[in-house]
Amino acid sequence: VNKPKFVLDSSAKLASEDCGYKLEDGMIWETADTPQKDLRTGKTVHKSGDGTVPYWSLQQAHTWVGSKHEVRVHEIEGGEHRAILNDKRFHQFLCDFLVRQQPPDEPLRPITGKVIGGIGSLKAALGDVAQDSDQGISSNC
Repeated sequence: VNKPKFVLDSSAKLASEDCGYKLEDGMIWETADTPQKDLRTGKTVHKSGDGTVPYWSLQQAHTWVGSKHEVRVHEIEGGEHRAILNDKRFHQFLCDFLVRQQPPDEPLRPITGKVIGGIGSLKAALGDVAQDSDQGISSNC
């Protein structure tokens, strides 16, 4: 019988209640008040990850900027790990990136058109390159 190597300490307490973290059933979580080092500026910011991936890990893509590949990083405030795939702000950013309609440092324009069923097809933006899904999912970029 395999015994767990680690056991959560459900009686653990934070050293300070105002440290920017929450502790629940032995698990520690980031909050919007968690102090983090911004990898771009080196300054301390107060942010949290997407509920699954910690903020520190999410911002690692900033270290790729300046590499031989084009890298654009856009943080979507309040975006959750899986729900972001159904977020209109993500759809707009992806469409703008793929069709080069907007410079990377301008704010996102509102999405226009319709989104049916969640993740949109890019057919409107890419023409013949993309094909409609047989699931009836479509979007206009």
